[in-house]
Amino acid sequence: MSNIETLGTRIAKAMLKENDQIAKARLTTLEKVGNEVIKAAQAGITKADLKPLRASIIVQYVEAGNEESSAKVQASQVMRLVKVAANLDKKLSEYHEIQTIDDGIAVMSNAVSYATSLKTAYEALAIPNTDDVATDEEAAEETSEPLAKDAPEIQHLFSEFLQKAFDNGHTKMEIAQYLAQVSIDLHRDVS
Repeated sequence: MSNIETLGTRIAKAMLKENDQIAKARLTTLEKVGNEVIKAAQAGITKADLKPLRASIIVQYVEAGNEESSAKVQASQVMRLVKVAANLDKKLSEYHEIQTIDDGIAVMSNAVSYATSLKTAYEALAIPNTDDVATDEEAAEETSEPLAKDAPEIQHLFSEFLQKAFDNGHTKMEIAQYLAQVSIDLHRDVS
């Protein structure tokens, strides 16, 4: 094996190891969120507690330096987990055949165990769209989940990505190389 092949092997192994560490960190965070949701469900959280809980999550998230729009999305994603685990949403409970808090915890735990992020857990617990889709106003009345109009601007998301990358020690060159690869991958997907 040549020196270049050996180097390539070492680099690939390092990249895979880093990806594994990132995946483990995300999973750990998701597991922590799931465990807190289970505790809340077992402690008897009620519908009346949902709005204050959501507000508290938003405040803490913003105080940690995140944008309010991002905080609202994150809080809404957590709230779906809470609603399922605590059996607090009639439509979600009917769809997932949840009759007790233990049923809800099992459904939420299952979604979290297969998810790769809070967003994928949130999506796994969603009710698939049907032909009679509610308008944004009707949806807002029924739930505190985010609407399409509340989605953060892509520029904001990118700026958060850059800040997190810099905070985690990545250089401008590493970020530029990553973005170049993403651009290539996106162009391949489009064609």
